[in-house]
Amino acid sequence: MLSAVAFVPTESLVEVFETLCENEIFPPEAQEVVNYFEDPWIGRPHRRQRRPPQFDLDMWNLYQSILEDLQISWKTNNSVEGWHRGFAERVGAMHSNS
Repeated sequence: MLSAVAFVPTESLVEVFETLCENEIFPPEAQEVVNYFEDPWIGRPHRRQRRPPQFDLDMWNLYQSILEDLQISWKTNNSVEGWHRGFAERVGAMHSNS
């Protein structure tokens, strides 16, 4: 659920995060993870505001990138596909029916 926050528009991100927390979506056992996420990525509430997060929302939020259909290096799996192709060729050569 927390990872889905990366796909929310930046201007709605804090509101969506607060809604998730207020509606008790997360089980009590997950509260430490939620706290960890909130401190550096969202910013902790402080005196009717939020402290700035350690990492700027635009730095890690993917909403705009998805809309613009930018090529993000970790989205591609060319190296994995290459490994699988090479593996399949070796296995196929070892188990040839001819």
